[in-house]
Amino acid sequence: DYVTKPFHAEELLARIRAALKRRGVYEEMSMTDGLTGLHNITFFKKQFGLFFGMGKRYKNVFSLALIDMDKFKEINDTYGHAAGDLVLKSFASMARASLRRVDMVTRYGGDEFAIIMPEVNFDQASVAIERLKKAARAKVLTFHEATEGITFSISTGIASYDDSFTGESQMFEL
Repeated sequence: DYVTKPFHAEELLARIRAALKRRGVYEEMSMTDGLTGLHNITFFKKQFGLFFGMGKRYKNVFSLALIDMDKFKEINDTYGHAAGDLVLKSFASMARASLRRVDMVTRYGGDEFAIIMPEVNFDQASVAIERLKKAARAKVLTFHEATEGITFSISTGIASYDDSFTGESQMFEL
């Protein structure tokens, strides 16, 4: 955008506000997964770095759960990618509904998800993730290509921050 001289202060301010609003929209789009509506890996990496830094500095506890959809390729191969998309969207909705609002559910990539759970130790994270696994196993999705409902399950890994971690990558190795 540009403003010609002489300019009016009101017009300049209106253009600045519009540019800032556009920037906010684009920034949100760059941090959101288009399919699931969850935050994406870019958002996750920023937030994870902040949580790890706060854990190091202030001894804040948090847990990280990594989730992988079981037999996702089979769903795509059997029913098509539209069915796979339905499973991903359904899981995203289920995760948001069964976890706390402060838990950050992100689509890590493909059929993988990552969840940052602030102020949650390993035992608490295990209970929350087990509840999510149970909900996933119980869900039956109807899809026009499937003669019977589509079911899915998830595999998970959980790590909780403690003082022994010297680098962020260590939490992904557990």
